[in-house]
Amino acid sequence: MLARPLARSLANPLARQLVAAPSGLDTSTHDYIAQIRATGVTVTSTQQNAIDDFIVAEKAASRWDGHKRIYLPIWLNAAANAICMKTCTSGTFVNSPTHGAGFVQGNGSTSYFDTGVNWKSLGLSEADATIGTINYTRNGSANQTSIGVGDTGATAIRVGSQNSAILPLCAWAGTGIVRGAIGTSGIQMASRKSGTTTMIRRAAGGITSDTNAGAVTGTVINRSILVMANGVAGSVTQPSTAQIGGAYIGAGMDLAALTAFSLNWETLWEACTGLTLPA
Repeated sequence: MLARPLARSLANPLARQLVAAPSGLDTSTHDYIAQIRATGVTVTSTQQNAIDDFIVAEKAASRWDGHKRIYLPIWLNAAANAICMKTCTSGTFVNSPTHGAGFVQGNGSTSYFDTGVNWKSLGLSEADATIGTINYTRNGSANQTSIGVGDTGATAIRVGSQNSAILPLCAWAGTGIVRGAIGTSGIQMASRKSGTTTMIRRAAGGITSDTNAGAVTGTVINRSILVMANGVAGSVTQPSTAQIGGAYIGAGMDLAALTAFSLNWETLWEACTGLTLPA
């Protein structure tokens, strides 16, 4: 098991001094928490500190600019759950998914989250992008999508399950990966960087990964990226029943960056919810 990040009192004090808001928080932390509180949600000091530690750590690692959307749907409130931590913009929940303590859950039929953004609007491409989710529970059946968009394996970028709820997959413009029977719970992320597609799972026991260095052969359709379902031309398919505690869209990351980011993301989610990743 990889070591946890340093405690708050020791974590990169120089970076904190350079970007600190008057409140003592990083400016990005300050803005995000203000937006959450504006929905009527209480943010505890433990949650505030965890959010600040995460943001400071990601800035210190020079990954923050590459993050395009980070959602933390833990707040038992649809308006708060729809807010992106990076941009403070909001997506839209469709057909009232369940907002639980530490996660949001679709009904496996009609409910999902529409980020309202597509690959081109975010400046991403099939050759350089990352998506992923924190799944407190696994997808409930075969062919459910946790996050993604696209009609077929050659025109899609998505992370979910294939053939069995315990077989994680990523479709990636013709360079997808279907993993072994390791389960679709935990942090599931897929990325394309420097000619290689990488898929990871981070669970209570650590991290595992697979890669595909084949050439990209397709173009992803240009429509909104969805969470808890797959967005295809003119419709929504493969709705998920997983309890999802986080969703991510950003620039491509190699395995080292995915490893470091996913550990910080796990620490953030666990500190804010009191829950732990499944095995």
